Formats: sequence, C-alpha cells, structure tokens
Amino acid sequence: MQGRTITVRGKGSASALADLVELTLRLESIDKNYEKAMDKSAESVEGILRAFEERGFDKDDVKTTNFNVRTDYQSRRDKDGNYISEFNGYAVGQSLKITFAFEPERLSQALAAVAESGSKPQVGVRFAVSDAAALREDVLAAAAMDAKAKAEILCRASGAKLGALKSIDYGVISVNVYSETNYDVEEACFGAAPMMKARAVEINPEDVTVNDDVTFVWELD
Repeated sequence: MQGRTITVRGKGSASALADLVELTLRLESIDKNYEKAMDKSAESVEGILRAFEERGFDKDDVKTTNFNVRTDYQSRRDKDGNYISEFNGYAVGQSLKITFAFEPERLSQALAAVAESGSKPQVGVRFAVSDAAALREDVLAAAAMDAKAKAEILCRASGAKLGALKSIDYGVISVNVYSETNYDVEEACFGAAPMMKARAVEINPEDVTVNDDVTFVWELD
C-alpha cells in the first residue's frame, strides 16, 4: 500500500542592488554593392571601438552578440500603379554588447562614446547584478522555506505529521535578473555629441527582484 504524501509548491523571492550596466548597440549598414556594405559596417564598428577606448574603456570588452547579412527590398508603384519590390541593397547588421560596473559617471562616459563614434546605433541600457548565481540561490532557499512552512501548517490543521522529503520538482525555468528600471535615449540624440557630454545624471535603479517556485513532496507519518 502506497503511503500518504503531501505536495506543496513553495514560492521564493529575493532582491539585490543593481550593480552592473549592460549596454547594447545595434548597427545596420546598407549599400547596393556588397563589398561597400561590408566596409560601411566595419567602419561603424571601428568607430564605436575607437570612441570607447578614447573614453577609457577596454575595446576588448565590447563583444559581438549577433552578425547577419540580408537583402533589403522596398515596395514602390510601377507606371501602371502596381506595387513591386525593388532591391534596396545589402543590409549588414551587427549587435554589440559591453557590460561594466554601474556608476552614473561611467554610464555617461559610455553614452558619450557612442555619440562621438558617429555610428548612430540603436542603443539599449539595462541594469543587472554581478552575482546572479547567488541571487538565484537565495530565491530557491526562500522557496524551500516557504514550502516547508506551508506543509507544516497543513499538517497541523489536518492532524497529520510531516515525514521524510520524497522529491523535489524544479523545472529550471529561465529567471530574469534585470532591473525593471527603464533608461531610454532617443536614437536621434546620438547625432549630437555635444549634448551627450552633459554631466552624469544621478540615477538609482530599482533593485533586481527574482521570483521562482519549486514543488516538494513529503511523506505523511
């Protein structure tokens, strides 16, 4: 005869100060000549790397996260008024990322470097934690404590006694370890480098909060 069990899902939550900045840059160059499109893309990246180095960053910290080449077409009407697709050129896209310790002045220097590069990329700024593994551990520990507390309450209420732990079910779902703070800079701003030289704005990002759940099964004595 199979023994009685109790199954409880524990929910955990943990927070940590955002101490990292993740700056992402999306560049795209288009030309009807393939080699010229590739050259334009290379020049844009070289401009970014040079500007970061001049601002005190290590250019080797700027990593390529994506590279793609595609053919680009645009729709237009022909002489009869019908829509046709016309070859616009070869589009070379690159995505770059640099991560560094969060300091308002450091972030200001990075954005100034982007503006001074002349490359005019699409820019994304996110705040994260340097020790994401420790934050995830805190969440799982909190989930375990929550599950056991719930199980003990249910046992007391039903006159049962909590026995040995039989199993733990954790789906290892991807956990978001970024702050909810939005930091947006309009793309057009990067055409005006002098504006980007303004002093750093004091910003205090929201803590990075992580939530997760784990299912536990105990025997009932």
